[in-house]
Amino acid sequence: MTLDDFLTTRVLEAAVHGIDLADALGLPRWTTPEAQRHLAHLLLGPAYASALEGLDLDPVAFIAKATGRDSFAPGERAKADALGVSWLTLG
Repeated sequence: MTLDDFLTTRVLEAAVHGIDLADALGLPRWTTPEAQRHLAHLLLGPAYASALEGLDLDPVAFIAKATGRDSFAPGERAKADALGVSWLTLG
């Protein structure tokens, strides 16, 4: 595993655990802007901003859906697939 890959996994873990903690405490979900950009780029590629716009999702909502914290609405998953999402293998 490269250092970049290792650090990306740590960013992903911190972001999704933060989302989980916010949910458990009944607080608004959030991640840092840097984590949002990094993970959106990881999942959607360099054109992540326009892809998120096409999905009509903010980065935190997309991260929550892409990591299984929320379900995609009908048609959203197909739109995400069409945008070339790199689905993660999470276990």
